Amino acid sequence: MIERVPEWGKDTDVAKKEITEIKDFMSSEYGVPAGAMDQEYRSFVLLAARDAMRYRKLVEKSKTRLKEVRLKPKYTKSGVATARGDITSQRVKKARGRLQKSGRVRDFAAVLASRMAK
Repeated sequence: MIERVPEWGKDTDVAKKEITEIKDFMSSEYGVPAGAMDQEYRSFVLLAARDAMRYRKLVEKSKTRLKEVRLKPKYTKSGVATARGDITSQRVKKARGRLQKSGRVRDFAAVLASRMAK
């Protein structure tokens, strides 16, 4: 067990506390009798129960976090948004300008590629 959960080997108080939490979790969530968990010392059972408990805590925490994020106001930048067509036409104009200045094949290919992207 200590190989799988090194925190338990470093501090026995942490191990006792977490095992108590696991027992409470198993009895409340899965209806396992408290006496059955007191007698359970197989490592794979305890590790599976620990993983289930930690997963449930993580899911609950993420749900509350998602609610906080959803309730947060969304801010937008001032000004008018640029339309997608305007952006592509700007790219075509820039590519044509480069082609006129250089006359290279690479710039010609860029003009063709930007026209196809429309």
